[in-house]
Formats: sequence, structure tokens, C-alpha cells
Amino acid sequence: MKKKWIIGTAAVALLGAAVSGMLLLRQRSAGVEPEYTTVPVERGEISNSITSTGTLEPVSVVDVGTQVSGILDKVYVDFNDTVKKGQLIAELDRTVLSGALDEAIANRNRVKALFDLAQAEYKRNEPLFKKGFLSEQEFTKIRTDYLTQEATLQSAEASVIKARTNLQYATITSPINGTVIQRNIEVGQTVAANFSAPTLFVIAEDLRRMQILASVDEADIGVIRQGQEVRFTVQAFPEKKFSGIVEQVRLQPTISQNVVTYTVVIATENSDGTLLPGMTATVDFIIEKATDVLMVPSAALRFKPTGDSGGGTGMKKRKTEAATGRGELQRDSMQAKRGSRFEKHDTDGAGGKRGVVWVWSSGIPPRPAFIRTGITDGKMTEVRSCANIAESTLVITGARTTPKKKAKSVSILPQPRRPGGRH
Repeated sequence: MKKKWIIGTAAVALLGAAVSGMLLLRQRSAGVEPEYTTVPVERGEISNSITSTGTLEPVSVVDVGTQVSGILDKVYVDFNDTVKKGQLIAELDRTVLSGALDEAIANRNRVKALFDLAQAEYKRNEPLFKKGFLSEQEFTKIRTDYLTQEATLQSAEASVIKARTNLQYATITSPINGTVIQRNIEVGQTVAANFSAPTLFVIAEDLRRMQILASVDEADIGVIRQGQEVRFTVQAFPEKKFSGIVEQVRLQPTISQNVVTYTVVIATENSDGTLLPGMTATVDFIIEKATDVLMVPSAALRFKPTGDSGGGTGMKKRKTEAATGRGELQRDSMQAKRGSRFEKHDTDGAGGKRGVVWVWSSGIPPRPAFIRTGITDGKMTEVRSCANIAESTLVITGARTTPKKKAKSVSILPQPRRPGGRH
């Protein structure tokens, strides 16, 4: 009887161990299941650029001032007014200037009378001196008086011209065709021009053409060239892209806190008047540009599959080939026949750096595609050569793992009876 009890106990123990092993096997087989983030390969335009900031300014700006002092009597233009060359834009009070002109004319008339008298005296005594009726000393005094009055008359004539010119300066006209972007005066204001010409107006010649003065760091100035394409945005229209051309790289550096920058002048069109003077522009200088090329997300080049996210053993094998055995794979390809597509793309002078992306297809484990990369803007990277991908091919940019649904375990052990339950 004891022997049967021992055998029954051992059988139960073995059965329990078998069930535990089955449950452990089911738990291990549950594992994790990868979920891939994929993006299709695109065809389009890509560019490489450096970024800077600058200020929009009119191409030509003229400060309009006055050369005479006085009180502003009339102002005919205001901010944003369009003016023509020679158009009257302001007037000074003429009272003082007109009085100065009258005084100069009166003085000239007085001097002219004295000059006429001295000239008549000189002409009357000149023949007498030649005949010896006057001494040289007497005639010298008469001639000196005549020459002095002549010089005084010339000075008086100049004073009249100056007074008349000052009176003309009381009428202020626009020197160019343009737009008034600044007005610094009001009617009744006194303008003092004794030491320097005050600025009354600032006129921009043509706001349909603008320029950006961008500050470029010395580390980037070496790739900036005249005629280079530029794209920029302004804060007022953040979604709109504007274009321009590098017109000049000024050789004078600016040093601020040991940082050396150079001013780059960028010309841009403003036919619709969208851009305004003083706007801050964020400028992208196009260093490289390619159109109608295959592009993959840069994140796809950074993606590295793990053992679980790569479809099990097959992915681990491909990851090993990509990370550590790519050189061997390439050597094997180079030893293949000359007609190999991968070899052709690898040796056709496409240049660029080598890279690898992982291609995803439904029902097929992810597989690596070796490429040569070109221009990148940080988000997208040009594909210069690859035999295994085309437009719309899905490439993996990331993966996450989620637990697989666990299978239900069915116990083979006898279940205890519940009170009142069915057997």
C-alpha cells in the first residue's frame, strides 16, 4: 500500500512539472511584436543651405534736408506718400530770406553808384596822366579807388546771388522719384541749419526693389558667392517663402565679442509691396540643390534594428551584415560579374557617402538596402544610387515593440469541485 502511494505521488509531481514547463514555454513564446513606422521614398527637390538673419532695407535711400534756417510754413507730404523728382514737398517762411535779398540788392545798388563814380574819375584823369598833367602819385590814388570799387561791386553782386539762392532753398523739393518713409518735421517748427543740414524727410527711391543686409559668420562666408540663390522668410508671413540673389559680399568685417561676421547684400523683388523696410529676414543661402531626385527621410538612415524589432533571427542576421559585415558584402558584390546592378551603381561616379536603409514590405521581413547619399537638409536625404529602392518604396524610420497576445493555457489537472456546482 505504501508503495502505491509513493508511485502516485511521483506521478503527480511529474505531471505538475510538465504543466509548469508548458506554461513557461507559452510565456517565452509570447515575446514582443515589432510595430514599424514607415515612410515612402519620394521624388522631389532638396537643397543644402546655411542660415543667417538680416534686415530688409530699400536699395536707395535719400535724406532730404535744408541748407537755410527758418520756420516751416507748409508741409505737403506725409508718411508713405509717393513723390516725383522736383515735386514741392515743404516750404520755409520766406519773410526773413526775402528781406535778406532786398538788403543785398540795395547794397549792390549803392556800391554800383560808387563804382560808376570811381570809373568816371579814372577815365577822366587817365589821358591827363599820359600827357604829364598829373603826377604818378595822384593818378595811383585815382586808379586804386576805381579798382577797389570794382571789387566791392563784385562782392555785392555775389551777396545778391547768395540771398536769391537762399530764398530758393526755402522751397524744398524731392530729389528723386520714391516713397516718403520718414518725416521729421511739423508746420511751425524752427529749422536750424547753422552747423549741419537737418534731415526733414527720408525718401526711398523704389520699394519694388529691396535688399537684405545679412550678417554671415566667418565660418560660413567661404561658401557665399555673388549670384548665389537665397530663400528667406519674415515674421509677418512665416509660411511664405521669398527668393533673392546675393549681390555683394562686403569685405569689411564686423567684430563683436570676438565673433567675426561679414555683411552680405541680397537683392530681392517686392513688386506686390509685401516686404516692408526694417523687417527681420531669416535667410537660407542655397549651397547645394538637386531637383527631381529620390529622397529618403534622414531618420531612415539612423534606424538600427534590434533583435526583436527585426523579425527574429533573420533580422539579426541582416543587422550583423549591415553593421559589421557590410564590407564583406560589398567585396562579394565587387567580385560578381560586371553586370550586377549594385556594382554598377556603386562605381558609376555617383559619389556621396554610403548608407543603409531598411525596406519594409507586407508579409516579408525587413531587408537592408545599401545606398549612396547626396545632399541633405537635415530632414530628407538625396539618394544618388541604389538598385533596391524606387519611388513609393516604404523605408523604416522607427520601431516600437508591443506584447503579443498570450494564448490561453488549458490546465490538464483535475479541477476542484465547487460547492453546488456541476461536475
